[in-house]
Amino acid sequence: MFAIVKIGNQQFKVKAGDFIRVPFQNLSQGDKIDIPVLAFGSDSNMVCDSSKLKKSKVKAVFLRQSLANKIIVFKKKRRKGYRRTQGHRQKITELKILELHSPDGKVAKAEHKPSSNNKIKSKAKPTVSKRAESSPKKATKQAVKAKTQEPAKTTNKPVVKIKTQKLDKTIDKSATKAKTQKSAKTEKQIQSQPVQKSSDDKTYKENSNWNKLNEMRCLLIFKKLEKENFLPRGKQAELCKEMANIPNIGLSESTISAKVSNYKSVAGQNNPSNHSKPTEKIYELHKDTSIKDLESIIKKMEKQAKKGD
Repeated sequence: MFAIVKIGNQQFKVKAGDFIRVPFQNLSQGDKIDIPVLAFGSDSNMVCDSSKLKKSKVKAVFLRQSLANKIIVFKKKRRKGYRRTQGHRQKITELKILELHSPDGKVAKAEHKPSSNNKIKSKAKPTVSKRAESSPKKATKQAVKAKTQEPAKTTNKPVVKIKTQKLDKTIDKSATKAKTQKSAKTEKQIQSQPVQKSSDDKTYKENSNWNKLNEMRCLLIFKKLEKENFLPRGKQAELCKEMANIPNIGLSESTISAKVSNYKSVAGQNNPSNHSKPTEKIYELHKDTSIKDLESIIKKMEKQAKKGD
């Protein structure tokens, strides 16, 4: 027995005990409702006449309010750069069909299934019995092992002892050879390794034009910019151009400005960057030094560089 029912703008084929998801209905927990019937039938008959369906009813119970599956709404206007994606979930109501009242006066009710807790309890087995069963098996295995080991102790042959002694000697010799070979390899590796230089020698590459003097010059530019709160905007480019015009410096304006921005990142003015270790060390040493002191230090370093040349 089934019925065709109308709820909102939708029609549903319904049987007793069915769960249906319906357009949103303003109901509270445990409310029962009568749904209007459009058609009523069984496997043999089908009634669609409204005059005969006056006595027919479908009773349902409210279960809960929920949301339907998400629908993606996409909007686009071509050649305007306009795109919008939006999700929407429609509110729905879940009902359970309790009874179907046919036009003949017959009633089909939903079957109430009993809980299956008793069956589950009967199937469960105690864990103690398994342990108890496993213990005698272990005892029998141990007894069998003891019996097999007893005759082996009585039958000791001197020939086997001699062979094992020889094998042990050969194994010891091979182990000692392997140890000596490893020690010789490690000694050769230590001898072949170059002597580690100090950290000051490793700071700058041989081919690069960066050195401590140029680092200090960049720090001076940073200090001057910091004093004026990094204003005006073109000041950094002017100072970097002046430094790039120094004879025999070998550094372009862009590389100098990059180094100045590295000092900004170390000081916390910019986002963190891939700056080198000497920039950190120089900044920590001369963090609190004034611009005049830095200029005097740079002049001394320039004089020393000229003497070295």
